[in-house]
Amino acid sequence: MRNTLVKVGLSTAAAVLLMSSSAYAQATANASLNVTVNVAARARLTLGAAAITFADQDPGTVPTLTATALTVDVGARTSPAGNVALTVLATGPLASGSNTIAINNLAWTSTGTGFAATGTSPAAWIKEHHERVTHVHLKDRKKDNGPNMPFGQGDTPIKEILLMMKKEKFKFQATIEMEYPVPEGSTLLAEIGKCVKYCQEILS
Repeated sequence: MRNTLVKVGLSTAAAVLLMSSSAYAQATANASLNVTVNVAARARLTLGAAAITFADQDPGTVPTLTATALTVDVGARTSPAGNVALTVLATGPLASGSNTIAINNLAWTSTGTGFAATGTSPAAWIKEHHERVTHVHLKDRKKDNGPNMPFGQGDTPIKEILLMMKKEKFKFQATIEMEYPVPEGSTLLAEIGKCVKYCQEILS
């Protein structure tokens, strides 16, 4: 009886095992997921010094006084198409004790990576503040912080600026900055000559 029960039990288990083995079909589903990422704008501004000091010079021999350049380090995080504007504001005349210099007698020079880096033309800014501009630096580059380029191959509105300066009869100078890599087979002096010729042809 025990042997018979064992055989029956094994047969039943085998039958159940055989019946439970089923085949399953595999399926693949594809779907799209839209993700929106918001990056908050943020800016940082650091001044190289807390005060500007002019040397004590004889105005009879040194009519124009200069001070050590004040560096303004600006870092900004924004969208790829966003522009970062840096505005220089003066709250009033320069003052040292009881001595003052009227703000309309103050001139400054702005240098750096350039306005065209953000795709914004500086022509309107130069025209509006021309009384305080001593000179402008010219170089050509691609916008959106692109590379420096030979004059005429970038996005800097050199022609617009030079013609505006000529039309308005501004007295400050335009200084050429040759910052693009010197092409193979050329020289630095040759490339500077090309930049000068490009500007001369605009003004001729």
